[in-house]
Amino acid sequence: MKKSIVRFQRRSLSEIAGIGIVFLGLFLFMVYQGQMTNDFDAHLWLIFYGLAFGGVLFFLSESDYDSLNQYSQSEPRMNAFSTYSDMQVIFIPESKKVLIECSESLVERYGLRQYVYVISEEEYRHCVHPQDTAEALVYSSELKHGHNHMKEVQFRFKFPEMDNHIHMFRKGYYTLETGIGYLAFDITNTAYMKEKMKEKDALYHSLIIEREKVMDKSKDLIFKLDHHGNIIYASKAAIEAYGLDADQAEGKNILDMNERFGNKDHSWFERVLSEGSSQNKNMIMCKDQARHIIWNYELIRDPKDNVSGILAIGHEITHLINIDKHLEHERNHDHLTGLLNQQGLYEALEEAGPLKKAVAFFIDLKAFSQVNNYYGHTIGDLLLKTIAKELTALCEKNCLVSRFSGDEFVALAFNEGAKDKNIRKMKDRLEAFMDATHQTDEVSIQVKKNIGYAVYPDDTDNLKRIISLSSLAMKECEKESASSIKRYEAKMSENLRNNVIIAAKLRSAIEDEAIEIHFQHVMNVNTKGIEYLEGLARWTDAELGDIGPETFIGIAQKSNLIDRLDRYLVQKALAGFSRLKEDPYYLYTRLSLNIAPESVLNVNFVRFLEKERKKHAIASDEVCIEISEGTFVNNFDHCVERIDHYKKLGYQIALDDFGKDYSSLAVLENVQFDIIKIDALFTRNIHMVKNQEIIKMVRKITSLSKKELIIEGVETKQQKEMLATLDCFLQQGFLFHRPAAFQ
Repeated sequence: MKKSIVRFQRRSLSEIAGIGIVFLGLFLFMVYQGQMTNDFDAHLWLIFYGLAFGGVLFFLSESDYDSLNQYSQSEPRMNAFSTYSDMQVIFIPESKKVLIECSESLVERYGLRQYVYVISEEEYRHCVHPQDTAEALVYSSELKHGHNHMKEVQFRFKFPEMDNHIHMFRKGYYTLETGIGYLAFDITNTAYMKEKMKEKDALYHSLIIEREKVMDKSKDLIFKLDHHGNIIYASKAAIEAYGLDADQAEGKNILDMNERFGNKDHSWFERVLSEGSSQNKNMIMCKDQARHIIWNYELIRDPKDNVSGILAIGHEITHLINIDKHLEHERNHDHLTGLLNQQGLYEALEEAGPLKKAVAFFIDLKAFSQVNNYYGHTIGDLLLKTIAKELTALCEKNCLVSRFSGDEFVALAFNEGAKDKNIRKMKDRLEAFMDATHQTDEVSIQVKKNIGYAVYPDDTDNLKRIISLSSLAMKECEKESASSIKRYEAKMSENLRNNVIIAAKLRSAIEDEAIEIHFQHVMNVNTKGIEYLEGLARWTDAELGDIGPETFIGIAQKSNLIDRLDRYLVQKALAGFSRLKEDPYYLYTRLSLNIAPESVLNVNFVRFLEKERKKHAIASDEVCIEISEGTFVNNFDHCVERIDHYKKLGYQIALDDFGKDYSSLAVLENVQFDIIKIDALFTRNIHMVKNQEIIKMVRKITSLSKKELIIEGVETKQQKEMLATLDCFLQQGFLFHRPAAFQ
């Protein structure tokens, strides 16, 4: 049936071509007959030529298709191609034509428009993929007729109406009498699958290479384990971390290997099998170095949901652990001395575990700020480091040493170190240490210390509390001028509780204006005039009774109430003095104010004082500010600067309680003062020649510098007269006037 279709198509094309040419000749004849009647011979030649030309074309066309039909039917094995192949191709060298006959399945598969194609050799060449032309065009002068060539060839072919090439397979070719033919099979799907398989093989191969590179180059520790924990494969880093050779890793059990490093907790393995994933952290030793690893485990299942293994990926965090340890050390240690700081001491005490006995010595360096002021902070830091080393050397085993704060240290001994005999030894060493001279790289400096200590469980059943109790004992030493060492006593805690109560009541007293100002006269024993009125604070609590200023002012300083208290007292004193000035008896009297060092050095307090003074219309030269020598203990230059500022504003400056604590000729040399007030300590012992000589010396200094001298604590007539013989005429004390509130 197919052949008849082919024959019909071919004959129809030949006849149509011939008939068309014949009709063209007749048409030309008619035209020329109508226009060129004078040349009948020419017309006849033209008709003859047209008929002859059409006949020749018809003959040639018929001849070509007969030849093609002859070739297509000449070989029985070729006619059966549709049963065994998809495409039959016949090359006809004489006409340079190519006959292509397609199977029905090929036509349907690719939607071809016809079963048979007759094309030129050039067209056939364009149908073949450029890279396959040499193999697909097989006919040439090399053909040997009568022989079948069985060379297998694969090539790509594209029919004129197709966009893409299909893959064809040719088993060989067959020689005919006047040409050559071959049968081809469509292997496009097979070629596609092979190409995909090739791509997947390449991908798989690259993945294997990449995995090997990852396993070799990765710094992570990677294991694949079976469900028993045996190693299937391992990364290079994992093998090295566990101290194995590459050929030793496979088959080793990871649980056994971990136990070798003391990691006996295998709960992670049970969790990953039951939950599908797990995580843990462990430590392994590699070349005598600890390596900390954090592990992530994932259960691997095959497509049938069976367990095929466990993937373990470990990331080393040793660097982070070391950083954390460093930060923890920094957090718990003093950066200057290397000793434990306050937080580190308490944590070390907890880590020491249950203790049977302990003793804490709290060491305070007296007036250490003076060292910094005089020698500078560089020398001060060197001195602190020297003291830290010497203190550490005093302690034996079971002892912690801490720089608790700036100039405070704690030595805490426990268990064996806290036995009674060892406490006595430690106390003896610290007593020698109290007034020791310490050698730095540049100077030798003597630093006095106050030391308090407490014993656990004798003084408290709270281990941590012995540090605060030893601090309380040290505070008791501050009341004494010489260095001392004191043990904690229960009354010290009672005093502390009382101070807390007083601080709370003091805050309320300031708010309720319950503290009064009493004025005391400073007399000129020659003129009988009142030169100064000193404002003195007096407080009587409804519950506690009279509380002396030496008590509540000290508590105010320790409880951060001193600024509020000073401002309150200044307001009360200025208001009272302004009313007293209305009395002619006090017309030429000046007001003397006692102000705490913290307030004197506060810039905002100066502004407050100026505002209140102007509010009550009091001249600045009518106000004398009494400054205790303790003001100069910290930052001498800053103190001098602030006092100069007061002087520029017109205030008088009095050095109060001179000779009591920190008297220094440097103060007299560098501070702009107007008055020196000799402490009552010298007045009470005025009969002593030594005290008389000291008073004479100070009086001479004030005379030379044209300053005034006031003697405090005059209580007897004998004291008054003795002081007068020493040219000390400004006197203050109960002999002349007891402090009293303004009436």
